Amino acid sequence: MTAGGPTVVALVPDLMDRSRVVAAVPHARFVSDVAALAKALVGTGREAVALVDLGREDVVAAIEALASGGARVVGFGSHVDTDLLDRARAAGAEVHPRSRLFRSLPAILAGDARPAAGPAIDGTTGPTTDPTTEGEP
Repeated sequence: MTAGGPTVVALVPDLMDRSRVVAAVPHARFVSDVAALAKALVGTGREAVALVDLGREDVVAAIEALASGGARVVGFGSHVDTDLLDRARAAGAEVHPRSRLFRSLPAILAGDARPAAGPAIDGTTGPTTDPTTEGEP
């Protein structure tokens, strides 16, 4: 854990998303793939958080391995991709729509914000019923 909160290891390849992470969590460490993510978490302890862009290849499969090893995994993706969000949640991630994640990232990493869950915005069963993000990308 750092003075500014938990150790954050981020698999966030998109430069715009990465800049938003840096703005909220300047001490975040970025990695380029799931293997580097797993390696970076070794020895960080229970206070570490893996922050992952769910749209990246092999991320959902990696979440299950990381979560079963005790890592806290926070994933984010498009609110309309309910299948992906559901699969990540089932694998053990705390799942947030992209817009909510970036609006509340420090609170989410501190454990002060609950993951989105429940019926999807389109009314089907899915992950995203947070009235503050309904209808947002």
